[in-house]
Parts: sequence; structure tokens; C-alpha cells
Amino acid sequence: MDSTPKHRRGQAAPAGLRAPPADERQALADEREMHLDELAQQVGVQAVSQVGQSDRVARGEEAFPATLRVTMTLMMAIARTERDIAETLQGMAAHSAGERAARRRKLAADAVQGAHEADKHCEQLQQLAEQWSEHASVVTLHHLLARAASVLTELARTEQDIADTFTSLARHDSSPLAAQRRQLATAAAADAQYARNRARDLHQLARTSAACTQPL
Repeated sequence: MDSTPKHRRGQAAPAGLRAPPADERQALADEREMHLDELAQQVGVQAVSQVGQSDRVARGEEAFPATLRVTMTLMMAIARTERDIAETLQGMAAHSAGERAARRRKLAADAVQGAHEADKHCEQLQQLAEQWSEHASVVTLHHLLARAASVLTELARTEQDIADTFTSLARHDSSPLAAQRRQLATAAAADAQYARNRARDLHQLARTSAACTQPL
């Protein structure tokens, strides 16, 4: 027969199983609330800092895709943290009353608003990232056009030199090769003119693309 004593109804539970006194529970809740409040303030400071940094990006002071990605990641983390804080405070408010409950609900509402602002700013950063991508594509196109125009300009010079050389050779040649050299000179001169025209067009396109490229 088991001789281990059993706790009867109303008998005090062992110290390790007893719930902490009401004042101690309230002190723990207040301490937790204070920690959440401090965390919310820290998140707010981070959000303000990231907003300022992102505004500098928008003005072109730090227009780097890597900066945008890091800022967006931080803003998403801030939004998640704000929501966690709001959920915790709302749960604490549901188990309290009076001024303390009202204060917790107010802090929860502030955290929800902070999450909303972080989401909104993250969307703005996404739009800015898309604008940067388009801007980078336009800049790349400008460089390609300018490079192609430079190559065509050099090609036009070379073709013109070839045409001039064949013309000079044909002028001092009375053999049957003279006619062929004049034909080659004519063809090279035509190619030189075509290259000059294409170079001019590409230079114009490059100038147009540069004029349309606005700094972010």
C-alpha cells in the first residue's frame, strides 16, 4: 500500500508549485511591460534612422542598390518586431484593468502604427529600387551607344583612309588594276560615309539618353 502522503483539498502546495504572490506577479508584468516599452522605443529610433538614410538615398547621396536592399531588410524586421510588441501588449492588456490596461492598449496601438509606417516605407523603398534599376539600365545604354559611336567613328576614318589609298594608287596606275582600285576606293568611301552617319546617329541617341537620365 502506497504510504506517500497525498495533498488534500485546501492543503497548501509545496513551495515550488505555488504561484507567486499577486504583488510579485504584477511586478513581473510591470517589468516585462517596461522592457517592451524600451524595445518599442528602440525600434522607433531604428525606424527614424532608416527613414533618414533612405531619404538620403532618394536624394542621390547614397544611391547604391546594396544600401537599398539592406534598408528594406531592416524595415521589414522593424515591422515584424512592432507587430510582435503590439500582440504581446494587447495580450497583457486583456489580463489587466484600469489605467494599466489603457496604457498597454495605447502602447500596442503605437506599435501597430509603427509597423504600418515601416511597411509603407518598405513599399517606397521597393519603388525606389525599381527606379534605380531603370536608371541603371538607361546609364548602361548611354555607355553602349557612346562606345558604339566611337567605334564607328574610327571605322569611318579607316574606311576613308582605304578609299584615299586606292584612289591614289589608281591615279598613278595605267594597268588594268586601276579600274578595280577605283571601284574599291568608291566602295570604301561609301562605307566610310555610312559609318559616319551611324556614328552621328548613335552620338545623338547617347546625348538624348544622357539628357533623360535624372539623378535619383
